[in-house]
Parts: sequence; structure tokens; C-alpha cells
Amino acid sequence: MSNGRKTSLKKSIFLLGLTVVAGIGVASFSFGTGEKQASAAEPGPKHWSDVLRKDSLGFLEAGKRDLRARIINFEPGAETPFHAHDVPGIRYVLEGATTIYQEDGTSKTYEAGSTFFAGPVGNTPMPPHKAKNNGKVNLKILAVELFPEGYKKKKKKASAAEPGPKRWSDVLRKDSLGFLEAGKHDLKMRIFNWEYGGETPYHTHDVPGARYVLEGEITIFEEDGTSKTYKSGGTYFAGPKIGNNPMPKHKAKITGKGKYRVLIVELIPEGHKKEKK
Repeated sequence: MSNGRKTSLKKSIFLLGLTVVAGIGVASFSFGTGEKQASAAEPGPKHWSDVLRKDSLGFLEAGKRDLRARIINFEPGAETPFHAHDVPGIRYVLEGATTIYQEDGTSKTYEAGSTFFAGPVGNTPMPPHKAKNNGKVNLKILAVELFPEGYKKKKKKASAAEPGPKRWSDVLRKDSLGFLEAGKHDLKMRIFNWEYGGETPYHTHDVPGARYVLEGEITIFEEDGTSKTYKSGGTYFAGPKIGNNPMPKHKAKITGKGKYRVLIVELIPEGHKKEKK
């Protein structure tokens, strides 16, 4: 091969190398600009979130609020009368299926894994509806609702005299959010997934939210050395618990033998953007 051809070949290889390096640089930069950053460079167990729904609550007046999680239970054939909810909340069907009937005769069925919203939006009341378990197994619905502090639902006559299938609620937790400034807010529901062995650094959450463990086991460690483990069916709270007071730093570790899935419902000020790290 002549000296001229060798020189030309070396230049071509050099230029190709620059092109590849530049391409890698552009690709790396683009990963950091999306909503989800690529985890290819992060070794170890993967984690990700699946957003199920985000519902606008409209304008909320300033005041103290509580976030409550409860399980609604319906035996097969159990149903409610027509009614409306005066506080907003998101529902997630854990087991069975529920059919919601509107006064105009329309209906929709939500099976296990489905979600729906119930309650007013701002000062707009919710239209009356009724719910029924048309299936052959018990219905279980997780409901996470936002209440004004001190809220008391109007008591109705005892239903002991009502024959037929029963329905009832089990309150799992109620957390004070302290004083919220007036403004528009959203309720967001997502499922956070984590492969076995995952662990976070110490961190905090800047929005309040209730957690319900769908699968697996997680242990929360506080900076003071204390810890608590939550298994399937367990609940816990994360976020600035009392008004604007920050949440203590903590870290989480998957301590079960399989993957971890947790259902999260958070109250988010409209336009809120999480700081990227």
C-alpha cells in the first residue's frame, strides 16, 4: 500500500472515531432531558413508576387537611343506594369488580387493577350514582380521600335492619397534612415498581402521599437508626406531614425475596415540578 493511501486511511479512521464519540455525547445528553432518565449507566436493580391517573381537584380553599386511606368491602350482590361523595378521592379495585350506575341509566364496570375518581371538583358537586358487586366474590376497593380537618360525615340510620349482602369500610390510616395554602391541586395515583435488592440513598419527599403495598416487602430506615418493615397490605405515609415542615430523611430497601410494588396516591399543587437530581 502506498504512503498516500495509508495516510488517507488513518484520516478516515480518525474522523470515524470523532463521529462515534460525538454521537455518544449527544445520546447521553438526550437521556438527561426526558421525564425518565435512562438507567443503563446505573448498575443494580431497576425501578420505575407507572402513572395510573391524575385528577384535578380544582381550587381548594386554604385550611387544614387530612389524607385518609380505607378499604371498602362489598359481599357478592351488595349495593349502595344512589348517593354522592362530598370529598374527593381516588379508588383502586384490589379484588373483584364493581359496577357504577348513573341516574341516566348508563353504567361502567371496574375490575381488579382498575381505577376511578369519586367526589366533587372544586365547588362542583358529584352527580348521584350507585355501586354494586355483581360478581361471585367479595369486592375490595382501596379509597384514598382528602378531607378538611375535623370533617364529620352526616350519620345515616343504622343499616342493621337491611337484609341481604353486607358492605363496610376498614380505615387503614389518616394522616394530617397540616395547613394547605389556597390554590389548585391534583390527586395523582401511580404504581412504583422495584426489582429485588433495590435500595435508595437518604432522601425526602416534597409532596404528601399515602402508600399501600401491593406486592413484596420494603424496610424504611431513619437517620437515627430506627427502621420499620412493610409487607403486602401494609400502608405508610411519606411527605411533608405537618404543613410546610419537611419530612425527616430516610432510605428504603427491598428486603423481601421478590420484586416490590407499591400504590402511591399524592396530593400535588398544580404546576408542581420535582427537582431533578
